[in-house]
Amino acid sequence: MISRQIHDGPSVELRKRISRLAPIMAAVTTLFGVGGCAVSIGTASCEGKPMNVHRSSGTRSDVVAKSWVECTHPVNIDGYIEIQRKDREGRWYTYKRTNVNPFTTIPDFRHVRQAASQCAPGTFRNKTFVRAIYKGTAKSTTDYSATTTNPCA
Repeated sequence: MISRQIHDGPSVELRKRISRLAPIMAAVTTLFGVGGCAVSIGTASCEGKPMNVHRSSGTRSDVVAKSWVECTHPVNIDGYIEIQRKDREGRWYTYKRTNVNPFTTIPDFRHVRQAASQCAPGTFRNKTFVRAIYKGTAKSTTDYSATTTNPCA
C-alpha cells in the first residue's frame, strides 16, 4: 500500500482531504505569507518579498529598499515601497515612500521595484504594500523586511 502511494500518488481519500484544506491553506498563505507576501486569487498566485534596506551599489550616497513579486498568471500589480526609520522613542515613521507604477506581471518572472533615499544613520526596514488584481478580484497584503542598522556605514 505504501509503495503504491509513493508511485501512484496519494489515495482518493487523501486527495479529498487535501482539496478540503486548500481554501484554508490559501487563506493562511494570504494572511501570513510564505517567505514574504503571498496572495492567491482564483487560479493565479503571487509571491513577493521585501528585501532588507541596504546601501545602493549604483549610487553609494543612497540607501535602497527593494521588493520583488512573481505571479503564475498575468496579474495587475500596484502598491508602494517605504523605507521606514525608527525614531528615538522606538516608533517607525516613513523616511521615503515610492508608489509602484501599476504593471501587469509576466508569468513566472521576478519583477523588482525599489525606493531610494539619501543615506543616514539609524535603524531602517522595508515596508511593502502590494495590491494584486486578477479577473476583477483584488487582494492586498503588507510585509516588512528585517531591520538594518546604519546600512551606509
